[in-house]
Amino acid sequence: MPAAQTYLIAHTTAEERPAKMAMIGMMFGVGMIIGPAAGSAMVSAGILVPIVFSALIMLLPLPFVVNKLKGTPSQNRQSGPVEKLRFTDSKIRPYFILMITVYAIFFLRYSKQSPFLFKIYYHLMPYRRRSGLESPL
Repeated sequence: MPAAQTYLIAHTTAEERPAKMAMIGMMFGVGMIIGPAAGSAMVSAGILVPIVFSALIMLLPLPFVVNKLKGTPSQNRQSGPVEKLRFTDSKIRPYFILMITVYAIFFLRYSKQSPFLFKIYYHLMPYRRRSGLESPL
């Protein structure tokens, strides 16, 4: 949906944009209602039928997309040299810190529930082995 919205924003005027965005939202809503109903009806023919059917139906718009879709208008393109984003850039540092923090919280929270993570958790913390909290694995 974000790709469709981005394309519409780049290729419509401000007056026609709300109607086009509503049309995209409506189509996604109809798909969310009809898709599960059609998929559950097709399961009676076989468990893989809905999967194959959905893959084939997603290929239907491909000829249209290849032949009819226009590229991004040149007036919306950025002019001049494009600045490369570095790993240490201040623009992404807060997101990187947030990602590491969330990962650490989930790792520490769920590491005792998964045998693989449980083994890693106790291997990385040798003081637990010395204190008698040996891993059962």
